[in-house]
Amino acid sequence: MIAHESLLHSKEVAAALRACLYTQLAQIDKVSQQQICDRYTLRDITNNLHNFSQHMDSLIVSAETGVAIATSMEQAHTRFRSILDSIAYLRDSFSAQKRWLESYQHRKNIAMNSSSSILSPNKMPRQVQQ
Repeated sequence: MIAHESLLHSKEVAAALRACLYTQLAQIDKVSQQQICDRYTLRDITNNLHNFSQHMDSLIVSAETGVAIATSMEQAHTRFRSILDSIAYLRDSFSAQKRWLESYQHRKNIAMNSSSSILSPNKMPRQVQQ
């Protein structure tokens, strides 16, 4: 039950982080369309993506730990079928959550690269406001 509650809570956190990521992606799209870029806006986007990355790393490790714990519990309780089904559900849920978190992390990397390329004077023919 505790592991299931932990999984439910982490889904809420992941949803909030997903919203944060999509907000930053929208900001990068908006900035990339402008002729003059605001360095402070890009700095804020980069800082927000860095914070996002730290949270994602932590959640991915938590999901990996949840999978490992559920797998160990599953192996220890093979003789109790109903418990085994519950543990397998938790393991599969943590695995699925980890895949989603990794995909968010990948999207964050793309956003950070986009933000960096906007700031790079050699790559973009535009002015960056100081």
